[in-house]
Amino acid sequence: MASQETQSSTTKKRSKVWLVIGIIVFLCVCVPVTLAPSDSEDEDARTESTQRPVKVSVEDQTARLSRTPAPTRTSTVPPTATLTPTAVPTIDTSECQLGAAYVADVTIPDNTSVETGSTFVKTWRVRNTGACEWGPGYTLAFVGGDALGEGAPVDVPETVPGADAEVSVRLLSPDEPGRYRGEWQLCVNDTECFGQKLDVLVIATLPPSPTPRPTRPPTATPLPETAGVTKWLVYDDEIVGVREVAWSYRIGYYRPEAGRIFVSMYILAVNTGSGETRFWSDDFGLVDGGGEIHGELLLPEKEPGFGVCAIKPGGVCEGWWTTSVWDRAEVRTGLNFRWDPGLFDPILETEILADQ
Repeated sequence: MASQETQSSTTKKRSKVWLVIGIIVFLCVCVPVTLAPSDSEDEDARTESTQRPVKVSVEDQTARLSRTPAPTRTSTVPPTATLTPTAVPTIDTSECQLGAAYVADVTIPDNTSVETGSTFVKTWRVRNTGACEWGPGYTLAFVGGDALGEGAPVDVPETVPGADAEVSVRLLSPDEPGRYRGEWQLCVNDTECFGQKLDVLVIATLPPSPTPRPTRPPTATPLPETAGVTKWLVYDDEIVGVREVAWSYRIGYYRPEAGRIFVSMYILAVNTGSGETRFWSDDFGLVDGGGEIHGELLLPEKEPGFGVCAIKPGGVCEGWWTTSVWDRAEVRTGLNFRWDPGLFDPILETEILADQ
């Protein structure tokens, strides 16, 4: 009995063990267990996913683009606004006294000459002598005579009774010479004209004929035989000479050195060529009786000074040129005027014939 009870107890224990093992196996096979990654593993996974390049083939991109339709841009054009002209209301003048009086011609007085085929603006000053204010609906209209153009009406500025207004029209002179006259008048509602008529009276004339150019240049006035106190020095188309000589111990605030005297020559320079030329005062000189050559003094200077000048064809440049010499008789006599026209050109001289 005892052995049987012991075997039965052992059999029950084994059954319980197998039952527990079966439950564990069932749980492992049928119920999935998900393990949550740690924070460090999750961060490493995200970093690896971010840094790992994604390889996309050209074929995949082409297929993707072909499958994705491009959006269609639809331009919406706003509707064009239709401009409706503002109609000028008809002015009721049944209880209004209308009046207009001529005051003055602001432009183009009567009998003004205008060239044929030209445009001009005629302006009148008129006074509102009525009881109604001028404004929209009031115009200046052509009513008779020569229209001098299209003759289209023009608006009249707002003008209260008793005030003056200036009204203008652009007119066209006829192509034929003659005397022309047109009449204009203030109107309201395009049909009811009132007040004094305004006249435009012009004389159409042919434009002046252009002055014909001369077929050959005018003959230049011949120069005198001498410049004054010297003969002319000639180099190509340039001519120079001395008209007069002046002696002085003082020019303005300036005095010469002791024993010397100022001598000034009035030089004439002429351009006889066909182009512009220049003369410089430092090209001139004075040779005294002893043979010494004197150049121009910077100061003093008699007015007008010669300086530097550019001369057009037929022009003359002139002025005073001053130097100083020893105040001795043998030096002051036998003077010569000297001109150096160019760097490699010969120097020209001529005697000064004035009495010393």
